[in-house]
Amino acid sequence: MTKRCGALLLLLLAYGVGFAEPAPSSWAITNVRVVDTRTGTVGQPVDVELAGGRISAIRPAGSSPQAMKKHDGTGRFVVPGYWDMHVHVNGNDAEKWMLPMFAVAGVTGVRDMNGDCFWASDCSESMVSMRSLQRRLESGEVLGPRLLAIASAQVVGPRGLGDDAPSWSAPGNAADARRMVHESQKRGADFIKPYTSIPREAYFELLRAASASGLRLSGHVPMSVNVVEAAEGGQLSIEHAVTPALDCSTYSDGLHERYARWAARESEEGNERGYYPKVLASFDSARCDKIISRIAKTRVWYVPTLLTRRFEARSDEKAFREDPRLRLVPTDVRTYWTDDADSQAKLFKEKPEQKRAYVDFYELGVRLTGKMHAAGVPILVGTDALDSYSFPGSGFHDEMLELRKAGLSNAAILRAATLSAAEYLGREAEFGTVEPGKAADLVILNADPVQNIENAAKIEAVVLNGRLLARAERQRIEADVARFAAKLKATAE
Repeated sequence: MTKRCGALLLLLLAYGVGFAEPAPSSWAITNVRVVDTRTGTVGQPVDVELAGGRISAIRPAGSSPQAMKKHDGTGRFVVPGYWDMHVHVNGNDAEKWMLPMFAVAGVTGVRDMNGDCFWASDCSESMVSMRSLQRRLESGEVLGPRLLAIASAQVVGPRGLGDDAPSWSAPGNAADARRMVHESQKRGADFIKPYTSIPREAYFELLRAASASGLRLSGHVPMSVNVVEAAEGGQLSIEHAVTPALDCSTYSDGLHERYARWAARESEEGNERGYYPKVLASFDSARCDKIISRIAKTRVWYVPTLLTRRFEARSDEKAFREDPRLRLVPTDVRTYWTDDADSQAKLFKEKPEQKRAYVDFYELGVRLTGKMHAAGVPILVGTDALDSYSFPGSGFHDEMLELRKAGLSNAAILRAATLSAAEYLGREAEFGTVEPGKAADLVILNADPVQNIENAAKIEAVVLNGRLLARAERQRIEADVARFAAKLKATAE
């Protein structure tokens, strides 16, 4: 073990973040107004009683038992905890900064998009370690959101096969795809995460075999297929605003064909980069309307992660790169983000026209997200947290503001952040609304989010599985995270 690794391990052990005290057996948030995420309306003041990690009752304001412990909600609003539906929880550091920062921001549930690994020499996390983390989060041993669903290892095609990984883990044909589904199910994955480089034959067999086994595919649309094929083929959710913008372009037809041959190792050409200008130049509004209409008929879910396209467009901008929240990010992550931004900025400097193309493509993704929503495609809020400059926790509020740019109403954004996410996972009986019997995962706000979605970030307190994180506790947690990040920086230097 190197000197730096040894010091890092000591810091990881020293800077644990947990709950200051266990939740009381029963308590109430008094005189608070409940936001109904089904209707987008706000009720009259009530007392919300909690017990055993559940909402036990909702009574008229002032009618809770006199002896019950109370938290004053006068003038405040309560909503269900937010769910970030596209995150990457990477390694032990997450317990020290990433997971606590989700909780501070009111994110009480997350869906992890790459929870396993088949590479023998580079598996910092596996399904075993992720399930262990899931249990420790549920018990409160680790402070952070519920780990609601965990993806398989990211599925690439043969072009992405690691030297020490089995061939079926990067399926190039139907037999490998069936083996991949079998192994993922055996290892306990909740769903299969496709990536971009899967050949057509393997992708369509993944869809079929996963469905037969009770799993679904959620993730990227491989470049060898188009978005309609993925949606009509049964992919459950489509991630990232590259889709459907790419397929609204006539240029995409040839691009998919060339990539499919490359992915199947039939050609050495086809892994094309820098296609945004060509896609924008051949954008076809009528074609796009037809594509969105077909997608809407499939009930596929859409997680646009607009922050990822925003990063691409703004990566050379000083104000963007000097975000004060960087003090809450460990050195190794900051370095990765900076290197990523430097690479993009270099491209813009060498080819100034690319800057305009990336800005235009980002803005196109925002507009098409609004059109998808208007057509009836259900939207979920996902940040791609740990991707460059997507800040765990607070980035969720950034993404909600992006959805506002897309034209979603405040009520629609709030529903996407709560009830829709619960519906996607089939857990609306437990989560997504503030009602008796539901889980006591709540956010107490200082202003009405239905009037302005910016108010969703004006948090007075968070309730996580019945435990109250009041303002002082949230400030303490953030200070602990800042010290942890600073200590790692000092050790690295």
